[in-house]
Amino acid sequence: MKTNRLNKTILSVFILAFLFTGCNKDTANSEFEVFADTYVVKKLIEDEVKSAPAFYVYANAGIASVKVTPPGGGQSFELARSPESSYTFYKEPEGMEFKAVSPTPGIYHFEVESTGGEIIQANDLLEILDLEIPEIVSTNYQSESFSMQVKWESVANADGYVLKLSNADGLTSFISFTVSPASTEYFIGPASGNWMIQVNSGDNLTLQVQAFAYDSDATAENNIYNIGEISIGEKEITWGF
Repeated sequence: MKTNRLNKTILSVFILAFLFTGCNKDTANSEFEVFADTYVVKKLIEDEVKSAPAFYVYANAGIASVKVTPPGGGQSFELARSPESSYTFYKEPEGMEFKAVSPTPGIYHFEVESTGGEIIQANDLLEILDLEIPEIVSTNYQSESFSMQVKWESVANADGYVLKLSNADGLTSFISFTVSPASTEYFIGPASGNWMIQVNSGDNLTLQVQAFAYDSDATAENNIYNIGEISIGEKEITWGF
């Protein structure tokens, strides 16, 4: 379960979602409880910075459906079940959903229905934290250790970084452990993260350095469910060179 869950945007969110699910299997006598999160995903598309909202809901029991209404009404968003667990529903932006203007800030309203028919209302505040796009400075493959050194420019106000490799089919091959905000260097190697798909010398891959920041009011106890923004820098690489 954990390996597949890491195909999504950010490592730590999905590990904690996995733990939350795993620790709450006996829910017959538990009150239905959910955590709702809305955050901004930002990336460079055709040399223009574009962004879009992403949504996640985590629960201690099976979820049947989730509808999200933006501030002031408007078109709602329907979330989809995670392939790994009915305890998690999500929607991540794709393609034309990225816009040159920032998503509407404010309170997003979640209506969550459990598989048992119970309905819960939840709200989450979307802030525009305006993280810069991480600039990947260099990559250097080191054949003796079968690893790649990646360096990038520091992003002000980031709470950490995650590195990701995707193959030519867009599938996640690797995702790193969470990197300290003070770091601007990482070695992608056999034991430096989670490998989902084997890569071979000569494979063309997309490297991402993702800077993330928590909501301004997040605490150490709840920040994993309160991502505020993810800013993604990308570079096309060839593994082994």
